Amino acid sequence: MGCSGIEKIIEISISEAEKAALLTSAESVRRNINQAQKILDSL
Repeated sequence: MGCSGIEKIIEISISEAEKAALLTSAESVRRNINQAQKILDSL
């Protein structure tokens, strides 16, 4: 659940290019989180 405990699933229409851009962004965020976790684990 979200921070408020309430989530709403909505359908959105986006182009394939927009989907690809979102995926690239999400992968970048995931890499940054993994790097931050490695740093924290080494402390």
